[in-house]
Amino acid sequence: MKRFFSIILVFSIFHALAQNTYKIDSLQYRLLSAKEDTSAIGLLNELCREYQFYNTQIALEYAHKALVLAEKFGNRQKMADCYASIALVQQKKGNYAKALEHCFKATAIYEEEHASKKLAQGFDVIGRIYRAQGNYAMALEYHIKAIKIYEQIADKTRLAHALGETGKIYREQNNYEKALEYQLKSAAIASEIGDKKTEATAVTNIARTYREQGDNDRALEFQLRAAKIKSEIGDKEELGYTLDEIGKIYGEKGDFEKALEYHLKASAVEEEINDKNGLGYTFTNIGNIYRVQGKYEIALAYHLGAVKIREEIGNKKWLAYSLNEAGKTCLLLLQFDKALEYQNRGLQIALESNSKTIIRKLHEALSETYAQKGEPVMALKHYKKFSAYKDSVLSEESIKHMAEMATKYETEKKEQKITLLNKDNALQAEQLNKQKIINWSVGTGLALVLLFALILFNRFQLIRKQKSIIEHEKQRSEELLLNILPVETAAELKETGQATPKQYEKATVLFTDFKNFTKLAENMTPVELVSELDYCFKEFDKIITKYNIEKIKTIGDAYMCAGGLPRTNQTNPVDIVIAGLEIQQFMQQWKEEKTREGKPFWEIRLGVHTGPLIAGIVGVKKFAYDIWGDTVNTASRMESSGEPGKVNISGDTYEWVKDFFECSHRGKVEAKNKGKVDMYFVEGIKPEFSQNGAGVIPNERFEEMKKSHRMTILTPDD
Repeated sequence: MKRFFSIILVFSIFHALAQNTYKIDSLQYRLLSAKEDTSAIGLLNELCREYQFYNTQIALEYAHKALVLAEKFGNRQKMADCYASIALVQQKKGNYAKALEHCFKATAIYEEEHASKKLAQGFDVIGRIYRAQGNYAMALEYHIKAIKIYEQIADKTRLAHALGETGKIYREQNNYEKALEYQLKSAAIASEIGDKKTEATAVTNIARTYREQGDNDRALEFQLRAAKIKSEIGDKEELGYTLDEIGKIYGEKGDFEKALEYHLKASAVEEEINDKNGLGYTFTNIGNIYRVQGKYEIALAYHLGAVKIREEIGNKKWLAYSLNEAGKTCLLLLQFDKALEYQNRGLQIALESNSKTIIRKLHEALSETYAQKGEPVMALKHYKKFSAYKDSVLSEESIKHMAEMATKYETEKKEQKITLLNKDNALQAEQLNKQKIINWSVGTGLALVLLFALILFNRFQLIRKQKSIIEHEKQRSEELLLNILPVETAAELKETGQATPKQYEKATVLFTDFKNFTKLAENMTPVELVSELDYCFKEFDKIITKYNIEKIKTIGDAYMCAGGLPRTNQTNPVDIVIAGLEIQQFMQQWKEEKTREGKPFWEIRLGVHTGPLIAGIVGVKKFAYDIWGDTVNTASRMESSGEPGKVNISGDTYEWVKDFFECSHRGKVEAKNKGKVDMYFVEGIKPEFSQNGAGVIPNERFEEMKKSHRMTILTPDD
């Protein structure tokens, strides 16, 4: 079936080309036998309009030949037609100043000759050129002039088009109320005269406006209407695009089932007509839906499908984008090396095609991937490049804005000059011209002064803004590094390029682990599982931060932190135990909340041990701050030998904290690879040091005692 449609498509293309070639040949044959009169002018203009799609240089040659003949015979309407033809070719070439110059010449003559229809068409072209330049005020002025004429002469087909163009300009200016006013009129007129294609275009534009406003319900209503019209008229290329847009709207509304339904419909239409470009976009959107649902393997398959398509059609910009999306999905699968492979390849392609927006996105994504992989130096390197590209884009936008101002200024001068040439009385025009020259001399001087002042002001603002952005990004870079490493270690790493491991004679390590985690996790979606873990661990982070405890790492559902490092202190056993009590209190409240909601919950075991250990960074890949030594192993045994809802501490820790906490002796308990070890359950803070009896919240006496209490690095027996 695909092969059949491919054959039909190729046949259609060759058929269209053959028809155009036949038309050009026919026009050239007729031109050979034509007399040098107005009919020859018409043939030359027709040849210009045909050639503009294939060879703009030949098209211009035919238009200028036509203009010479029109001037020879003094036929002003034909001269105007020639100017209009030249304007269209210059517009196609991107020579907007020349296109406007010839448009103004054409419309001046059409106005003199009262050729209303052609005058309105000329105004429409001027409006489109101004819009292409970003000069929305002038674009609106000329489109509205065209609309008034089309209304007067009752040309509803062109009126619908002009209303639609005006609506687009208002939408680009974020004036959604005005945009909808014109777009709804366009759709109503197209529907009235039975112009289904124009109606479909108008309805699609209405949907886009509603979506940009954030009104997805109305956007969906109009996109469904557009899909119905496009299906009726058999416009499959536009139908595929519309079905894909419907899928995106459902996705934004959170209805992923419907989103996938329409994305898959779109992909079926695009495959049928071999629209590979559209299929690439649709595959990307399907991949994003599956990724949001937590179905990362399926999401990756679709993103790689988009990669393959964009490789085939040679679309480098969007190939780099798809590789980035594939990399981001691999990151969610914890496939760090694959993620880096796709993202680095995407970055290389983006650099080759100089796609600065995509380059910026890829540096940002690589920074995140390296950070999660545990390579902070590479993460910081890409984050700095991401910041640099942001600055570059900002500068380019400023330069573009100044260029647009200069273009607008030059265009308005030409418009004024052309208006003068169209005055009936030559003498009056000459006098008026002298006065205008005087006015323009003064005006131009003032305008140039203003322009230079504006440029200098903009430059000053840009420099100040860039400086602010650089400072902000530097701060963010510092925060990223400090989120991975302790302050002291990060400072040493930045200064010397390495961090020396340090030994601590007295540190306290806390381990936590969730009971029945694996069993409960089997009945949760990946998104739910990660969300619950993230919620719990964030609360743990808040608690330990209060007591100057250093988070070391999380391993699956296990959480490890330590007190007394990287800055040594003597209160770390007390700090760790009180943090452990707060964690158990939080988990009890969370359990009660989940029980009320009828949802599953985890209970937590928590173990603590005090002793010597080594801390620092080792290796050159995936490095992170870590701790080693028998103290770490013993703390882990305290956790595994504990009970849910309890803070289980070793005998060594007990000797440091017994003056502060109520503890119950468990006796000597067998610990794996440790033999029998003295263990204690911490029941709470001693009543005299607690705000609520033997609870968790300490009072002022607790803090005072902690500061004055003898907590040297000597053992308790000493």
